[in-house]
Amino acid sequence: MFGYAAYEVYKENVRRWFKSPDLAPSDFHLFEPLKKHLAGRHFRTDAEVQETVVEWLRDLDPDFFYAGFDRSVYRWHKCFNDYGDYVEK
Repeated sequence: MFGYAAYEVYKENVRRWFKSPDLAPSDFHLFEPLKKHLAGRHFRTDAEVQETVVEWLRDLDPDFFYAGFDRSVYRWHKCFNDYGDYVEK
């Protein structure tokens, strides 16, 4: 019975956490720099876009990704360890 009860608590919390803005997907830190990289460029085919994006990703410093993961961990900590009560009042 404990397993099922734990599952129900987990399921309910996951629903709530997925709606939290602090638990946005971890790849959001990519969007703004990628947008700047692609600004002003014109592509004739989808393949050109894909090639440019893949090349950009390969050229990124690994620290760029570590910084993004660190921000995700901070957001997760706020939600999970503060049990959702992380909004300043």
